[in-house]
Amino acid sequence: MAPPAMAVGISTINGTGRVRRCVESVRRASLCGQVEVSRIVVVDDGSSESKLRELRDLSQGLEFEFREHRRNLGISATWNHIIDALMDSPLVLVLNDDIQLRPRCLEMLYYFTRWHHGAWGTVSPWLAHRGEPTPLKITGCTPTVPQVALSPCGAAFLLRPPFWRAVGGFDETFKSFYEEVDFGLRLAQLGLWSYHLPTVGADHGWSETFIENAEMLKPEERMRDSRSYFRSKWGGDLPSAPRIQELFSYMAPHGVHWLSPDGPQDAMCEPIIWAECESAAPTIST
Repeated sequence: MAPPAMAVGISTINGTGRVRRCVESVRRASLCGQVEVSRIVVVDDGSSESKLRELRDLSQGLEFEFREHRRNLGISATWNHIIDALMDSPLVLVLNDDIQLRPRCLEMLYYFTRWHHGAWGTVSPWLAHRGEPTPLKITGCTPTVPQVALSPCGAAFLLRPPFWRAVGGFDETFKSFYEEVDFGLRLAQLGLWSYHLPTVGADHGWSETFIENAEMLKPEERMRDSRSYFRSKWGGDLPSAPRIQELFSYMAPHGVHWLSPDGPQDAMCEPIIWAECESAAPTIST
C-alpha cells in the first residue's frame, strides 16, 4: 500500500536561508512520520534579483519547484498561486518560510484528516517560538484535544484545494494580515471549521520576513489597511460584526464559544479568533 501523501507550498520573499531550513524540515518530517511529500512548491513574492538567483540555485539542489512574482503582490496572492499550482493534490500544507516542522508534524496533520473526515476547512499545528508554545496562552491552559477556531494559523495550515476554490480563494485585497481570518470566516459560513492540533508540531520564526523586509512590506501600514478593509467587508470588528455574530449563533449549540478577551481590538494587533469545542475528540499523541 502506498504511504499517505500531501503536497507542500511555501511562500517567501528574500528568504533563501529560511526556505532552506523550511524545506529541509519538511523532508525530515516526511522521513520520520512516514507521510510522503508528493511535491514542494516555493513561490517568491518579489525578491531582489540576487536573492532570486540564490533561490533558483537552491531549488535545483533541494529539488523543489520554484515560481516567482516579479513584484510583491502580497501574501494572499502568493497563497492563491501556491494552492492553484497544487490543485491536483488532495491535501496541501501551506507554510511561511520561517516555519520549521517537527518530526511528527505531517503525520499528526494527516491522521487528523483521517479521523475528522467530514466538515473541516483547515487544520494547523501548534507553533512554538524559541521553544515556547505560543498559542497555548490564548486558552490559558494546555488543550488535549483539537481546538475549533474561526480561522487557520496564518503561518501553517493544511487544506483541501476544492474547498479553497469553493470560497473563492484568499481575498487578494488583503496584502498582509487578516487574510486568514477572512478566509476562515468564509469557510465557516459553509460549515467548514478550522482546527488547531493540541501538540506543538512546528517552530515559527515569528515575523522574520517582516523584520528583514520592513521597508518594502510596511507591516504597520498594511495592518491598518487590512483592518479597515476587514471592517468594511464584514460590517465591523470582531467579534461584534453582525455577520460574525450569526456564525457564533450557529456554532453555540455545538458547544463552541469565544475565548478571546472582551473589549475593542487594538488597531495594531490582529484579533484572536478562537473558540473551544467542548465535545471530546481523540488525542493525537507524539
